[in-house]
Amino acid sequence: MQIDFNKLAGSDKLISLIERKFTEDMKVEKIPSLIYLERDKKKAHLGGRGEVTIFFGPPKSGKSIVLEMITGLLLREDGEMGPLKKCKTAENILYIDMEQSVLEWSVAMNRVMKYAEIDKIPSNFLSMNFTSEFPNDRSFYLEELLNAIEKIDVVILDGVADLVDSDSNPDIAKISSESLKSLAVSKDCLIIGVLHTDAKGTRPRDHIGTKYQKIASSLVRVEKSEHSNMFSLKSYMNRNSGDWESVNFYVNADNKMVDFRSLEKSKEFKGANFVNPKKDSIFSKEIDLDLLTNKSGITNIKNMKHGI
Repeated sequence: MQIDFNKLAGSDKLISLIERKFTEDMKVEKIPSLIYLERDKKKAHLGGRGEVTIFFGPPKSGKSIVLEMITGLLLREDGEMGPLKKCKTAENILYIDMEQSVLEWSVAMNRVMKYAEIDKIPSNFLSMNFTSEFPNDRSFYLEELLNAIEKIDVVILDGVADLVDSDSNPDIAKISSESLKSLAVSKDCLIIGVLHTDAKGTRPRDHIGTKYQKIASSLVRVEKSEHSNMFSLKSYMNRNSGDWESVNFYVNADNKMVDFRSLEKSKEFKGANFVNPKKDSIFSKEIDLDLLTNKSGITNIKNMKHGI
């Protein structure tokens, strides 16, 4: 096919897109993962370059904690945190908090350092707090910052809805979600963010949640027990891996992520500080135990609102 580039004078962006056309040298059969889950030698893709991954859940469900743990994972030398794993090419990490105060953000970053088992902030990690800025300015600063960074691999945003001044406006939500997807593609990086659930607690909230369902490559539901420190990650939608088995975990005293499924066989079983889910919760689908011991003795929860 012949293209007269003289007729495209002044259309530098279009010319650039044409130059990035598909060729037979682009030997890609599967999206390479930057972060993934691995259990029983099976891998589940959580996010790769050019993708947006969204974790969502009700308030206080542990969404920010999960982001902190993923950040810690990305900064760990061994690249492992329980069933969570990272690719070695996930090196340069940008973390932006848009929900918490400066002090809360500082506490969160100290947890990240514990998860990563580091004493000093490495040169490949930049963490910033945008809470004091207006929503529209946050989007502008994010794009300017990514344009100024020579190479970025993963961007973590605590509060993607905080990039807009109205998450219930469909037009604003559409522009915001498509802009974030465009940044992920143009910067060849993975963008990870969090959203709240709707009133029913089943899907990402409002118009912004609907729009992100369309552009996200992976949506992961996060839940936390009301009675313990047990968390759950459940696949809601995954375009490049398909649904995967729910992961139920807790963080032990050594700031390590412990996969519940392997806990029965571990030495930590007797000292685990959590209780067992009811049979009808999403946490109990792969668990046969009726009771677990916590530090204060045997505990059996009869009435649980949202599972464990």
